[in-house]
Formats: sequence, structure tokens, C-alpha cells
Amino acid sequence: KAGGKAGGKKGKDLTADRTIESLYAELVELGIVQPVPPEHTLDAYAGDINILGATLERNKYFPDSSMAQVRQMVTELAILPLGASGETVHSAIPGHCKILLLYGCKDTGKTALAHAIANHTGAVFFNLSPRNTDGKYPGKKETTLMIHMVFKVARTMQPAVIYIDELEKVFLSDKKKLREYKSKELFNRIKKDLLKEVKGMKKGERVMIVGCSSEPYLCVKKDQRGFMKEVSRFVYCPVPDDLSRRRVWEKCVERRVAETVAAGLVWPEPEDAEREADGAEADGSAEEPGAAGDAAEQPDAEADDAPAAPEDAPDAPPAEEGDEGEPAADAEGEHAADAEGEAEDAPAVADAPAAADAPAEDPDAEPEIVRPYSLPRDFDMYMLCACTVGYPSGAIDMACRAALTPARVARLVKAGEELTVDELLDKIQFLDKVSELDEAKMKDWTSKLPARVKLQKALKKEANGGEEEAPAKKKK
Repeated sequence: KAGGKAGGKKGKDLTADRTIESLYAELVELGIVQPVPPEHTLDAYAGDINILGATLERNKYFPDSSMAQVRQMVTELAILPLGASGETVHSAIPGHCKILLLYGCKDTGKTALAHAIANHTGAVFFNLSPRNTDGKYPGKKETTLMIHMVFKVARTMQPAVIYIDELEKVFLSDKKKLREYKSKELFNRIKKDLLKEVKGMKKGERVMIVGCSSEPYLCVKKDQRGFMKEVSRFVYCPVPDDLSRRRVWEKCVERRVAETVAAGLVWPEPEDAEREADGAEADGSAEEPGAAGDAAEQPDAEADDAPAAPEDAPDAPPAEEGDEGEPAADAEGEHAADAEGEAEDAPAVADAPAAADAPAEDPDAEPEIVRPYSLPRDFDMYMLCACTVGYPSGAIDMACRAALTPARVARLVKAGEELTVDELLDKIQFLDKVSELDEAKMKDWTSKLPARVKLQKALKKEANGGEEEAPAKKKK
């Protein structure tokens, strides 16, 4: 009986009487379906490879993945499966990644990578983070309805990315710890319904759950085992190393200058604007008196040349209506029309040389290419990288935005006042570094991952000559 009930509930559509358009509109209105910033791409996640990585791995030491390796793993695990629509492509991809976890210290670019996955695949972006859904669909039945709606719309409008920030808190079972976050609803309320939908995800469906976590070590014992079991792939987002830090600084400065110029925030200096306005007024005032003087002199000259009427001549009789009055009126109209035509032709003739000198606009001509800004050769990048060890990529980007204001970019682009190291250091000193304690906790949690445990066992077996190490006996 219990099995029959479960089977009946599994196939039940909670929104059978509603259209996909109405469900989508409701999710958009509540902020669960969100737009993705177009500037968040894999290219924006700047970073270089670790040159010593291969050498260290040959010596049985496995360092943290480099930022270039993170881009490669995100491409292989998320972008290719979501972007490919053919069954042959999905059959060639090893495994089926249902839940991808991007974990690392704060401000290391995890959310930007989730946005990049949606941007490169054209996927619909659903935000099921506990803080985003807090206060929406309260209660157990409403929570079940929310999860059902999200996955129904995601499967219909695939590819789709279901983003869950602070994923580790969804797997927490300690209610006392969950109440410390002071939310209206407990963060783990979506866990049961979420795992049911995950079990129903099939290979070939272009729907993926992308989770982010900056404190995965909060899950301990039973919660940790369940967390690691349900997540398909783990990708560690590191703090930039020496080579990556240099690349991140250069990329952030170039991007900030380009965004400011493209947005039209670099206005001309006040003195230059006043000079241009004064020059335009002077040119206009110089042309107007000459034209007015010429127009005033023409009637006087015509009056002098005209013959004087004799005093004894009798007054002309008034023109009668009819055929005799029309020729006079026509003569006067033609004379006025000729005078107006000459007046209109005069400015055109005066402007003819200027028009001839101006180059003709070619509609098929290619637009002018504006080269991106790059730091000068004498910029002390070595000093900047040495003084910013331990800062995440997010802190570097915030420092560049604080230093490169629109006014500073205007002086940089127009006056050629180059950026200095001190300007960037003055801004980044107010931001937080990644503490050594947080990095140690992250490395310790990484060593407990199933793949790392298998790797350590294989290395120990190889060191012992192919013999497996005997398990330690438990003390009574």
C-alpha cells in the first residue's frame, strides 16, 4: 500500500491546470527566474596556468587547481553537456553531472562562473538559494509546489541552470545552527523535494544544478556524508597565485576602463567644453552681421539706380479688377520670387567650399576600431602583485572599480595621466584577505572528498609495493 501511494504521488502533476507561460511569469515576478549579467563570461574569469603543477604532480604532490584549469573543468562538466542537444554528444560525455559544486573562499568568482555557464549556453537561470526564496512559498506544501514549478519549467525551457548559493546549509540537519541565520524559513526546507527531483533527472536532459559554497566544512559527520554523496562533481575555486594575480589585475583594469568609456561616462573637461562653446558662438556672430549688412545694402543700391519719376507726371489711374490688373500683380510676384531666390542661393554658395572640403561619409565604411587600454610598460606590476598576496579576485575587481572612477578614467584617457600602483593599493588595503585559517579548513575538507580519499589510498598502495595497508583495529 505504501508503495502504491508513493507511486501515485510521484506521477502527479501539481500544476496540470496551468500553462507553462503562467508558471514562468510567476517565477519571474517572485525573482526566482533572474537575468544574467552579460559581462560574466569565462574570459572574465582571468587567470593563468600553474607552471609547476605538472612537476609537483610527478613528485606525488597535488597542488590546488589553477584558474585556467577551473575554466577547463567548467567547460567540460557544465557548458558542453548543457550546450549540446544531440544524444550522441551526451553519450560520449563520461558520467552524468546532476549537481556541480563550485566551492572556495569568499570572493573567488563562484557566482560569476555560474552566470558564465548560463551565458555561454543560453540557459534560463533559476535562483533557488535559501536567502532568495526566504519568505516565498511558506509551508511544506508550498515548498513542494515551488520545487515542482521550477523543475517543470526548467525541463520545458531547457537548457536551464538551477543556482543554489550556500548549498551546504541545505544539507544541515542541526536546527539550532539553522536558526542562527535568522531567516523566516529554515534553509534546509527544500532538501527533501530537491533530492526527489534530482533522482528523476535523466541523462540527456539539459538541466543542471550549480551550487556554490564558501563554507562547505559546516556539514559534519552524517550531513557531510550526505552532502558529498549527492553532489556529482566538485570544483575548487582558488585564490589567484602569482601568475594569475598579475593577469587578474591587468584584466580588471582594462575591463573597468572599457566599461566606463562604453557607457559614455567620460565627459569632456569643463574648460574644454566652455572653449568649444565660445568658439561656436564667435563663428556664428561673425557670419550674421555680414549677411545682414549685405541684405541692407541691396535695397539702397536698387533705390539709387532707379530713374526718378517726373514731378509733372499725372498720377496713374488705379488698376481695375480684371485682365489689366493681373499682369501687374504677376510682375510684382516674379520680382519678389527672384529676390527670395537670390537670398537663398547666397548662403548655399558661401557654404559650398566648406562642403567640398569635408570628406563624404561612406555608409559602407567600417567603424573606427578603438584599442583597449593597457597598462604602460613602466608600471610596477611586480610590486603590486607582491603587496596583494592572499587577496581574492573579487577584492581585486572591487579595488579597480573604486580607483577608476569616471573622473579618473577621463584624466587617464584624455590627459594621459597614467595609473599608479599607490592608487590601487590605497583602495585594496580596506578589503579583506583570505585568512590562512579559512584556507586550511578548505584544504582539510578537500582531502575528505571521495576522489581524494581514493587517490591517497592508491598512493599508499603504490608506496607499499602493491600491498594494501591493513585497516587499523578498533580499540575496545
